[in-house]
Amino acid sequence: MRDTELELELEDLMNVLAESDLESEAAWEAEHDQKIPALRCTTVGKRVGSFVCSPWDLARIIGFLGVPVSPNVLQAAVEAAAGAAVSLATTAAASLDLLNRTTASRVEFCAAFGVAPDFVPAWRATQPGIVNWKDLGELVALRLRDAAKILDGGCIRYFSLGSPAYCAECTEDPSAYFACSSWKGGYTICLGSGFWQKWQAGGLVDTDLTLLHEALHIYFGKTVAHKGRTGNANCYTNFVARANGLTIPQRITRKCPPGSCAPLPATILDDFRIDHVELLPHHTPLVDNIATTVVASWKTRSPIRIVALLGFADSTGAPKNNFDLGEGRAIAARDGIAAAIRRLDPAVAGKVAFIPLTRGADGAIAPNATAAGRAKNRRVEVTLLPS
Repeated sequence: MRDTELELELEDLMNVLAESDLESEAAWEAEHDQKIPALRCTTVGKRVGSFVCSPWDLARIIGFLGVPVSPNVLQAAVEAAAGAAVSLATTAAASLDLLNRTTASRVEFCAAFGVAPDFVPAWRATQPGIVNWKDLGELVALRLRDAAKILDGGCIRYFSLGSPAYCAECTEDPSAYFACSSWKGGYTICLGSGFWQKWQAGGLVDTDLTLLHEALHIYFGKTVAHKGRTGNANCYTNFVARANGLTIPQRITRKCPPGSCAPLPATILDDFRIDHVELLPHHTPLVDNIATTVVASWKTRSPIRIVALLGFADSTGAPKNNFDLGEGRAIAARDGIAAAIRRLDPAVAGKVAFIPLTRGADGAIAPNATAAGRAKNRRVEVTLLPS
């Protein structure tokens, strides 16, 4: 049963990672080279230089809101949202700088992108010229800062209500969306009824993240298909909200559900012989399965770099002896797993760190009053930690 559960966990993990499509970003990175010009179309501090609100569009917006508003008020709302979006993106990017990373920022990154910010995609080594990011965290920070530059420069043409006449890609009626962006012939954002209704209700997190989301679309230079995570503008806005301690709008979490860098469920090697530490034949399938999982993980964007082994004993011996038995069993499991990994892929074996520890007779999972219970307690718990 435990073998099956571990296989299912691995299958689920592989499916999630396959959705990310991270490897396909190599060509995009080479093409764009992560260089956004220092655009400035307005004076510093002003972010909306072009705002079009025709009488027809204004009438529809008033119809959506049910109250009269002026174009100046609407433009001021966009100016405020753009300024807030720049600040939010900048704060989130700073939390990913190597010297600023904390446990909390790593947790928030994992929740948004499904891997730790320290993850280094294999294709980084294939990039031409000087690559100015060291890991995925720095790459995301760079993208957020570039999207903020687009918002901050005042070069985006804003339309108070969307139309294919304004934004070529925005073919739906604006009552169906928050905003829609275009980049053909210039940077353009068309706003929808959802944006104005959230603004009227005081949902400023929604309006701020909406503009950042659209700036990311412009930055990527294409309609993001929202597949996986690192090519999904929703996951960037998800992380920005988390990094700033904001409640994440449900429409974002639907398209970028919480990810995790949590360890895989522990595999238990139990029923060691009394007063012995050697692995037994019934441990072999579990050891082989662990090794297969570790090796397979190195073909994903979340390789297992750490194998933690915690050894235990039953309560029949002296505390010192039980402590030593737990340690010996953890070391034996380490040696067996390392050997199995080497047989499958010697290169991976050199990249994995093993941490054998012991708790002696502490932490029993079954009654020590029965032989069956003591057999369960003579065990090693093996935990695989992806990164």
